[in-house]
This record gives sequence, C-alpha cells and structure tokens, in this order.
Amino acid sequence: DNAEALTGPMWAKTEDARVTKVGRFMRRTHLDEFPQILNVLLGQMSLIGPRPERPEFVTKLEWHLPSYRTRLRGRPGITGLAQLNLPPDSDLESVGQKLLQDLYYVRHMNPWLDFRILVFTTCYFVRELWCSCWKLFNLPDPKFVNQHLHNDLVDEQVVDEPSRAG
Repeated sequence: DNAEALTGPMWAKTEDARVTKVGRFMRRTHLDEFPQILNVLLGQMSLIGPRPERPEFVTKLEWHLPSYRTRLRGRPGITGLAQLNLPPDSDLESVGQKLLQDLYYVRHMNPWLDFRILVFTTCYFVRELWCSCWKLFNLPDPKFVNQHLHNDLVDEQVVDEPSRAG
C-alpha cells in the first residue's frame, strides 16, 4: 500500500523491496495475471497482444519511442511475444526492445502465431508453478543433511565428554 508514495512511479526491480513474499510467488508464477481474465471476458483485453503499460509511463515512452503508439493497433493482451522473449521492463532501453517484439507481433498477427504464443505461455506457467512448488516442498539436500548431522554429533560429543571425565 502506497509503495511509491516517496519515489513516484517506478519500474519493478529484480529484488524489489515493494514486493512481499506472497507477491513474489504470485509474480514468479504469474498468478497475479488471473484477475485480468475478467478484462478479457469484458472485451477490454485479449489473451494475446502487446502488454498495456502503466499510464504514468506512457507519455514519456511516446516521447522517447516515436513508434510506441503503433503497438496499440491490436488489442492489449495478458501475454505476448515480448513477455515471453524478454525480461520485465527495467528502463527505457528494455522498453525499446519489447517495442520491437510488439511491433513484430502487430505486423504478423495471425491465428498460428497466437496459438504458439498461447501454448508457450501455458508451458511456461506450468513450469514456473512446478518450480515454485518444488522449492516450497523440496527435501533437504544430502550434503546439507550430512553437514548438519555432523555438527549435531560433534556438539553432542562435546557435551558428553565432560560427564565421562567426572
């Protein structure tokens, strides 16, 4: 709540202090995108297309990237070529790289490309969800168990030795 009150609008960072542990999990697995399905059902968005940008950044992006508005020829989408091929925006240069991906998509938009993007997105989502669950329920590494047990045994011997001497 009010995460940008002191800084103003900012792009997300890799280790963003504004993100909670639950939020990090939701971002990594893209579960935070599910509410946008309502926008798709209402006809405001498509499943596939250029990602909409936060309004706070649009004017600056249009000024620095003259063809930025061209990417909006198609309906904005939840997933797209730029989201699958590139990391999240972090600066003007990364937005420029995504713009190229979006312009390619808008110019070559067709059902076969949409199908491939949808399949890739589904595979990516399932993989990220699986990896997150694996990390959550992963068993201790054998090296960790051996080291931990070794330390416990050494500690027990240190405690037991004085009692033997007496």
